[in-house]
Amino acid sequence: MSYTKKAVKTRETSKVRFAISSLQVDDSKDLFLVGSFNNWDDPGMAMKKGKNGIFSCELELNNGEKYLFRYRNSEGVWFNDPDAEAYEPCPYAGASNCVLWV
Repeated sequence: MSYTKKAVKTRETSKVRFAISSLQVDDSKDLFLVGSFNNWDDPGMAMKKGKNGIFSCELELNNGEKYLFRYRNSEGVWFNDPDAEAYEPCPYAGASNCVLWV
């Protein structure tokens, strides 16, 4: 799975670490995480690229909620997470959004 979830003991939240290989996003030079957790804010949350070619970032999200998300590079190309829990139709360009349950 391209993300991991870890419950925060003192709150009703979980830390979610998103990670995806640069090979899965067409060797993009940069990548942003965009989704319902940030109102699809453009450009989104910048992901850091490690020496191993993995882009990653971490968010704290509310437990018991469904979130939609996608990745986008600075050229405006959108990518889905190949390991998402599910996919949901998006109203734009016949695309699908990734689904994450926390």
